[in-house]
Amino acid sequence: MKACRDTVKKLMDVLFAVAAILYGAGTVLAVGNAVCRKFLDIGIAWGDELTTYLIVVAFFLTIPYLELHNGSLCIGLLDNLIKNKTVARILYVIRGLLVVSLSIIIVRYGLVAIDSAIASDLRTFTLRWPKAIFYAISVAGFALSVVSWITIILLNKGEKME
Repeated sequence: MKACRDTVKKLMDVLFAVAAILYGAGTVLAVGNAVCRKFLDIGIAWGDELTTYLIVVAFFLTIPYLELHNGSLCIGLLDNLIKNKTVARILYVIRGLLVVSLSIIIVRYGLVAIDSAIASDLRTFTLRWPKAIFYAISVAGFALSVVSWITIILLNKGEKME
């Protein structure tokens, strides 16, 4: 159990590191493109599109890490109101089950979108990359969110991972 939990944590840490690199690359590219436009009167035609994709991909790679480490956006009203640890843990598990349910729905329909993008050969506007790649990354992010919550619920006995 501990080895499985540690493996999931390491995987999420790697995803978070990759996302940080993508965020950094997107930032450098956006700043470089802005500087070129301002001072050199030239723009990198594909720069804006690539920046957008780098940031979006990084976002979807960050979701499972945030879910695992309880860093996702949530309303902590119940956390502040409920002092009983057992009840708080039950509500936390319910939150996890809701995220798992919604993520499974997104993954299911995401797979349909990937299949459709492949069948129709959808491509990005400037770079001409297959859109199915980006759809697959977002679906993988939600699938890994399911893995994160299953790890929390089953392997960490419903307690928040630190």
